[in-house]
Amino acid sequence: MIPPNVTSIGAFAFFDCTDMTHVTIPDSVTSIGYEAFRDCTGLTSVMIGSGVTSIDDYVFLGCSDMDSVTIPDNVTSIGDYAFFDSNSSMTIKGKTGSYAAVYAKNNRLRFEAVILPVSNKSALSSDSIILGQSITVNCAAKEGTSPYTYAVYYRKAGTDKWTAVQGLSCIKNPLHRSGWHWQSTAQTTFLY
Repeated sequence: MIPPNVTSIGAFAFFDCTDMTHVTIPDSVTSIGYEAFRDCTGLTSVMIGSGVTSIDDYVFLGCSDMDSVTIPDNVTSIGDYAFFDSNSSMTIKGKTGSYAAVYAKNNRLRFEAVILPVSNKSALSSDSIILGQSITVNCAAKEGTSPYTYAVYYRKAGTDKWTAVQGLSCIKNPLHRSGWHWQSTAQTTFLY
């Protein structure tokens, strides 16, 4: 898992990581460097977050088992041979009319139009979290036609490790459709 505070994936970052099977690149990442996932032969699917605007040359070169890569519509640059020597039946998933759709067509790759998830980047200050008391996280999306899934991460002071909050309980019924806006509320308690 790539932590949600990473802002870029450098050149050769995961080169030849053959045990890697799925990657979700968080919304905090804005660029993926040269040959970052080259020869990750076990990699089958990649979900690229909405912060990425460019994918460098040869990023997924030699990812022979990759079935799909989901590319957000704000990607405006995909480098030379980014998917060269990858699975010949790989599908690029993205929004109709996006750069990913044009790239797939120009490079004779399969394309599947999908509705991409909406991201919500929020942060709570340490002052708003009191151990043993519930906090409420409000989420809303302006696009889409159905409910969405979200995650909350935390990091203890003095550490670099991010952890997903387990057991988020979604309050029933505040999830409603208001025009084209979805809204939801979840609560969790930090015990340590």
